[in-house]
Amino acid sequence: MPKWSRYALAATFLVYFPLAFWLKASFVDLRPAGKIVVQLQRPFEKLGPYGAIARYWHPAAKLEDADSPENEERSTVQLYENEQPLGPAHSNHTDVSKTGEGRYSHWVGQGFVFSASDNTDPNTNGRRYWAVVP
Repeated sequence: MPKWSRYALAATFLVYFPLAFWLKASFVDLRPAGKIVVQLQRPFEKLGPYGAIARYWHPAAKLEDADSPENEERSTVQLYENEQPLGPAHSNHTDVSKTGEGRYSHWVGQGFVFSASDNTDPNTNGRRYWAVVP
């Protein structure tokens, strides 16, 4: 094998693998599994330094059994950031907004009050947020 063809082969591998990894990371649907899976829709309303409120999702599935003053742990919906579950669930809205770190609640009449796992702004951090009924 000529010397130049070895260089061409090495260059191909050096370009191919990073490009393939980038394409996979950019275009893979990081969607968690569940009986009902809906993507929370931006823009999210800001709540304190770390919290956000999602009032809309797609598809517009009816996600029943939200938490309420009568039953603060009724919701079975699990929130995800890409494929990683957030939590703890049923968190107090003050804790979501001031502490963050993935806390959330599914609240009747409000939608989802949540925070990113690393306290970045969910409107701009490039991650997708999902509501999943297991």
